[in-house]
Amino acid sequence: MSTAVNFENVRQPNTFVFPTAPRSLFSTNNYSYAQIRFTNCPTVEAHTNIYVSGRSQVRHECDVAVVEKAEAETCRADAVHPRSSKILMAVECKVYAATLGIDEARGFLGLTEEIRQTDRFLATNANSGDVGKMLAKPRRGWATGLVPMRKS
Repeated sequence: MSTAVNFENVRQPNTFVFPTAPRSLFSTNNYSYAQIRFTNCPTVEAHTNIYVSGRSQVRHECDVAVVEKAEAETCRADAVHPRSSKILMAVECKVYAATLGIDEARGFLGLTEEIRQTDRFLATNANSGDVGKMLAKPRRGWATGLVPMRKS
């Protein structure tokens, strides 16, 4: 299987810009995203810090979301948020100085009911045995011990 990745920028070609706050996928502010093509599969887009329309039609923040290009184009054309049913993969990112609290795990599980029940992951630098137990049963993915890059 062949894969091709292109990085797109809404306003400045050849410049990659991470959004510093949640945004609408249809925003005309300067931001970048990855367009990913797999052989014999629909093209997808990977976005950071976007709003997604949950099952209840309530807007939720999504730290990392992969959505089919066709859905992203509809969102940009119609000024709407991606539908939860069209989110192929979602990642919730948490960085803490201490252990991850049980409230964060509860919030994550609630969000999986609103956005996507499978292919939904929690990525964090913190660790907690109770959180691991809680997330193991419903088969939600999670990774601990991650270290974000620091500016020099």
